Amino acid sequence: MCSSDLKLKEWYESGGDKTAFTSLSSAGGGGGGGGTAPRKLISEIDIKEASDKPFYYQLKCTIMYATAIAQETDGKPKRAWCYTSNPETKKKVLMEGAGWRDESTNQYLDECQRRYISNFKFCDESGALFMTVFDDQCQRLLGMSADDLFKHEMDASPKFRETWNKCLFTQHIVKVRAKSEEWEGTARLKCSVVDMHPVNYVDEGKQLLER
Repeated sequence: MCSSDLKLKEWYESGGDKTAFTSLSSAGGGGGGGGTAPRKLISEIDIKEASDKPFYYQLKCTIMYATAIAQETDGKPKRAWCYTSNPETKKKVLMEGAGWRDESTNQYLDECQRRYISNFKFCDESGALFMTVFDDQCQRLLGMSADDLFKHEMDASPKFRETWNKCLFTQHIVKVRAKSEEWEGTARLKCSVVDMHPVNYVDEGKQLLER
C-alpha cells in the first residue's frame, strides 16, 4: 500500500467517513466537509479546487472496473484490494512469526482482520475516474467481508472474481472526497468514496422535475 493510500486510510478511520454533507445543491465548489456537496459530472471536478484542502462532491456514476481482478502475467492481482488490521484499532498489522504486529502500538496479535481498501473505475456521460473505496462501502457493495473474500482468493475459487464482477455496471450516487497530491513533481487528483448508495430512480425523477 502506498503512502498516499495509508494517509487516506488514516483520515477515514479517524472519522472522515462521518463527514457531514448537505443534500444535492446547485452550489459551485464543494468546500469543506461541513458545507454543501454539489452534484457534478466527473469532467467538472477541477484539481485547482482541491489544491489547498479536500473538496467534496456528489456524482451519479457507474462502476466499470475493479483493479482487484486486473491480472498480472503471474495470475496475481495487480494491486492489493485489502490490508491486514488490528480488529480493535483498525490499524495496519504485519505478519511476524506465527502472529501479527501492530505497527502503531507494537502489540502482538494472534489474528488479524482484513479490511477493504480497493480501487474502482467509475464513469458517467462526461468521463471516467479511479476512486478508492473503503471497508464499509465495499462490504455493502460486495455483500461479503474482506476476510471471507480473501479465503475465496486463497482457495482459487471462482467466487472471488464473481463477487467483484457482480458490482460492475451498477449505478450509484457517490459522495467523493477529492484532494490534490504531488506525484513525481506533477499534481494529480486523489479521490476517495465517503459514501455511496444505489441510484433511486424515483427520487432522481422527482429531483429532475424540481429543477
